[in-house]
Amino acid sequence: LFQMSDLDTSFPRTVKGVKATARAKKTGPGTRYLRAICKIGAATYYGDTYPVSGGWREVHHIWQNNPSTGSAWTPAAIASAQFGFEQVTTI
Repeated sequence: LFQMSDLDTSFPRTVKGVKATARAKKTGPGTRYLRAICKIGAATYYGDTYPVSGGWREVHHIWQNNPSTGSAWTPAAIASAQFGFEQVTTI
């Protein structure tokens, strides 16, 4: 997971969402999956799961709202969150 850094808050802005991107290559037989993760404090929230079956694959997941609150993201909430993907073998 990647820890986000502080956003520039010198002028007001509205956060539309947070986008996580991963590029992965699967080798060997079968299909593997990447699942989006957002960690806020001790809580872990899971997003969609994406198949990776052969060659390189780029996947994106957008967290439109803070999964902890269900409300729009704030710069402070983004700075304290971690985002990424994990490999899973089944959906």
